[in-house]
Amino acid sequence: MILAQFFNDLGKKGGVSAELMEQINANKALATVDIPDAFAETIQSSLMNEEQARFNPSLKNHFQGIFHKSLSKELEPLANEIDDEDFKRSFVENQNNWERLPNLFKKMKELEDAKVKAASSGKSKDVEEYKRQYDEVVNLRKSEAENYQKQIREQENSFNGRLMDMNLNSTLSSYKYIDELPSDVAPIVAREKINARLKEKGASLAFDASSNSLRLMSATDPTLEYRENHNPISFKDFSDRVLAESKLLKINNSSTNPAPRPSTPPIQPQVNLNQPQRDTSRNQQLLNDMMSATSQ
Repeated sequence: MILAQFFNDLGKKGGVSAELMEQINANKALATVDIPDAFAETIQSSLMNEEQARFNPSLKNHFQGIFHKSLSKELEPLANEIDDEDFKRSFVENQNNWERLPNLFKKMKELEDAKVKAASSGKSKDVEEYKRQYDEVVNLRKSEAENYQKQIREQENSFNGRLMDMNLNSTLSSYKYIDELPSDVAPIVAREKINARLKEKGASLAFDASSNSLRLMSATDPTLEYRENHNPISFKDFSDRVLAESKLLKINNSSTNPAPRPSTPPIQPQVNLNQPQRDTSRNQQLLNDMMSATSQ
């Protein structure tokens, strides 16, 4: 890689102003220095701007760890105030805050309900029965709502899966494959090559229903978009590269110069040999007689 191009790439990634980049590019000597591509790729892959950092899995795990650590410091004192040793032991053993938080709220509600029940004195049995019936109705409606939402998600996933498959088949069928592969086999081979490369790169294929298009996502975290050198890559560009490197695509070797046109032979007059020739001997004899008469 040319050193000037390397500096330009770093300047764009770092948000350097155009005026400052012009000062750098004014040094013509930078355009004559060549640096190893491996060195440039290592530097570029280790640096990222603010936007690229948002999609970095390591940074995401780091800041989530800070968040959960701070949240635990707030939740554990509340749990210690609850007079239930079994609950406190299970709360400490479970380190998943997304599970501990609702469990804590549920336990606090149970304690509050117990206070209400104790304060109802003579009507405690009626209150308990009313509460039981109310909870039964609430749980039933909650169960029905969850089942309904589950069915909707299953239908959406099934429909999006079919759309993704149709979109993928359409994309793979648009390529011109080498003649050695039958037309019905070529897309299948292409799909296997792409799936193998996705697994190798730690990426997965997803369908974006909002744009009706295929997207590449991280295989380890489906919420993150797959990126190469911190930059997104479309599925079409990815498949173009994989199929080209696998030598499955037909190469167009046709010349851009038109073939020379054959020269047209001159048209020769045609003589009909079968046509009878005109007899001019009589005219010639008359002419000779006239000349003889004038000379005497």
